Amino acid sequence: MNDRSLEPIEPEDAFDWYLDEKDAEYSENTLNAHRIRLQHFIRWCDEVGLDNLNDLDGRKVHRYKTWRTKEGDLNRVSQRTQMSTLRVFIRFCEKIDAVPEGLHEKVLVPSISKKEKARRKDVDTDEILAALHYLRKYEYASNRHTALELMWHTAMRLGEIHGLDVEDYYPQKSYIKVKHRESSGTPLKNKHSGERAVNLSEGMGRLLDDYLADNRIDATDDNDRRPLISTNYGRVSRTAIRNWVYQMTRPCEYGEPCPDDRDPDECEYAGSSPAAGCPFNYFPHAIRSASITYHRNNGWPVEHLSDRVNASPEIIKSHYDEPEDADALARREEFMKDL
Repeated sequence: MNDRSLEPIEPEDAFDWYLDEKDAEYSENTLNAHRIRLQHFIRWCDEVGLDNLNDLDGRKVHRYKTWRTKEGDLNRVSQRTQMSTLRVFIRFCEKIDAVPEGLHEKVLVPSISKKEKARRKDVDTDEILAALHYLRKYEYASNRHTALELMWHTAMRLGEIHGLDVEDYYPQKSYIKVKHRESSGTPLKNKHSGERAVNLSEGMGRLLDDYLADNRIDATDDNDRRPLISTNYGRVSRTAIRNWVYQMTRPCEYGEPCPDDRDPDECEYAGSSPAAGCPFNYFPHAIRSASITYHRNNGWPVEHLSDRVNASPEIIKSHYDEPEDADALARREEFMKDL
């Protein structure tokens, strides 16, 4: 920390400056996520009477972290997301002479284990949407965009995406069939009971049409089937799909700063092969889990969703359907209108 002079500024003004600065840099989803997270910090400043960010120091940052964790009942991953955003904000505040230089280094971001990261309730939907936004903008209708978008839109398991053929897609009726083909190398987890037709939105259908017309490699697999997602060698492997998820859900991949403040050019988890080691990305099953909850929070009755994702209503309620309190209240409020 040096003795440079600070310019007085209220927390809310710095917050507005930050959003203006990041408006061109972040996607709409990412910017909204930052806005929501940082509003808690602005509220805390108001509650404790901190009306000049010049007075913010490491001890106050720690007090905010403790307050936010208790007030929001945050688990470690949610705490990591909240504090990593605060760290980015404070680094910005250093640049505008609002807080002491180096203060962002005192914002301690919790590390998490792979086991913690894999649990559904630890998934931040905004991060997945930010990754998809990046793919839509910069890799539209590529192999990994098509696979990840389909995984999110349908909540299909990784093995189901892997087993799709071109002929399973019905563009005129806008749906795709999931089939059990054990004899030709693509069995379903629930065998024939896992077979189903899954409706697709207009946007998802357009993406598949564009992928098939422009980017799909004309290839067959070892059983002379035409895989929907193909490579020069035939059907894309499960490992490749898994790696795409690891790669694209790293924060640095879709334009977010690293919560560990690492330089992507020097990080050992950058590139394609080491992506699985990144402590801040997601497992493929997390995409399915978050998608199921996203469907529920957007009004899908559990009975209808059960058919779409091939999971019983009881399984959805006990393992996947874990909305935040605000989402649960919104859902109940919607149902109250019909009483």
